[in-house]
Amino acid sequence: EISDHNCIDSAIKTFTVYPSPNAGYTQNNFAQCLSGNNFRLNDTSTISSGSITRLWNFGDASTSSSGIVNKSFINAGIYAVKLIETSDNNCSDSAIKIFTVYPQTNIGFTINNLNQCFSNNNYIFTDTSIVSSGTFSRLWNLGDGNLSNATIVNKSYHANGSYLIKLNTITNNGCKDSIQKTILVYPKPIAGFSINDSIQCLIENDFLFKDSSIVPGGTYT
Repeated sequence: EISDHNCIDSAIKTFTVYPSPNAGYTQNNFAQCLSGNNFRLNDTSTISSGSITRLWNFGDASTSSSGIVNKSFINAGIYAVKLIETSDNNCSDSAIKIFTVYPQTNIGFTINNLNQCFSNNNYIFTDTSIVSSGTFSRLWNLGDGNLSNATIVNKSYHANGSYLIKLNTITNNGCKDSIQKTILVYPKPIAGFSINDSIQCLIENDFLFKDSSIVPGGTYT
């Protein structure tokens, strides 16, 4: 300050501007299927001087303070993952990225009757799968080398035995599911019998009937 008589005085004060963090992180990818989802997040934040602490907010009410996070979500949906960095002088910065967890099919199918006799066997397989959003396609493996993509399959088998029925689904986002059930086609008996002599005289006739039936598996009466 200078007066009109050229008298001088001064006042000095020092001010400090603290550096702010530069928040950021990397990720393995932005979208995964629900089954086995695992997002790997790596804090790459920096600050020119001082120290910083971190807080992850994953958008599902969970948090973490780790530098590297392997995050799995239990529900399909869209999540805003926010990383907040705070310096030792309470300066802060944040980075937000959007992640998508695609839904799986709620897979299932019904069978009219798991176990049927060989004669006139007719299995009806009905796909009951649903998906919460998007679409899906299906592929049946009917256990005898035949395939189908129908919603309802009517199937007859030409040999007795056990067959593994497998239903595979895949959503429009590439999320896969499968389920399998085993059916049994029971063999039918081959009926037969023998007679000691099919023509006999009335006097002292004695017919002897012997069952010669067989069944490829199991027992019969």
